[in-house]
Amino acid sequence: MPGAAGRSNSHPVSTVPMSGDNDPAAVVDGQGRVNGIKGLHVIDASSLPEIPSVNTNPTVIMTPEHIAAAIH
Repeated sequence: MPGAAGRSNSHPVSTVPMSGDNDPAAVVDGQGRVNGIKGLHVIDASSLPEIPSVNTNPTVIMTPEHIAAAIH
């Protein structure tokens, strides 16, 4: 219907770059550590380095669990 409000089921991902220390555009590293803020980890869909080819829900659940297990 023209003029009707649009809706989207998309979930923004990869909006906050995750990369290594040598990437000046990176906001977090591979363990979710926020660059420049000691002790803060952020691990959510925004930091995924690529858009998943599956539903984002299981990816967003498993990524923090995986990283948390690796850092503890």
